[in-house]
Amino acid sequence: MQILAVIHNARIPNRWPGGKARQVVIPGGRLWRRWSPALGPAYNPLAMRIDQLRHNPDLVGEIANTLNASWGDLPPWSTTDKIRERLLAGSGDADFPHVLVAVSESGTFAATGSVKLYELPSRPAMVHWVGEIFVRPEHRGKGLGSKVTRALSEYAFARGVQDLYLYTPDQQSLYARLGWAEISTETVNNEVVSIMVLSSET
Repeated sequence: MQILAVIHNARIPNRWPGGKARQVVIPGGRLWRRWSPALGPAYNPLAMRIDQLRHNPDLVGEIANTLNASWGDLPPWSTTDKIRERLLAGSGDADFPHVLVAVSESGTFAATGSVKLYELPSRPAMVHWVGEIFVRPEHRGKGLGSKVTRALSEYAFARGVQDLYLYTPDQQSLYARLGWAEISTETVNNEVVSIMVLSSET
């Protein structure tokens, strides 16, 4: 099983005591610094992995229930059955749709996100969309949502996608920092949202 990324929810210094940088290369070639016990309990991170949901099928029900409880007043998340159906579709063998999940060391779900197809019927020329980015409240403020978003874009671009789209009502500045550009606005689920794009050449 390939782990797409290893992340930490604590700020890690560039060098450990003694002046030696300790680093580890993980599958995919990305470099992540590994926590050293010598740093003490204040730096002890909760290690997580960003993995494909297909490798963690036992989390489908937990994710569906959480999204329904959080966003259930909006039509796409009004029932757990709808959400579960999408999650299962994103857990199959096809490249798309595709669901990633951040899993803690204890095996619990901390965050999730998807690459979806034809998210807005009004925009048939826009094929691949990032969506359903969700971070559990206890894991927010640590950059986890950004890491999931980046992992999704890397997954899509590695499979030949040229342009990725998303829509958001209120997180434009966050996505702009990740390289996304606003191209238009539209009303979706009775709220005005910004449609943003990220190119593989960005």
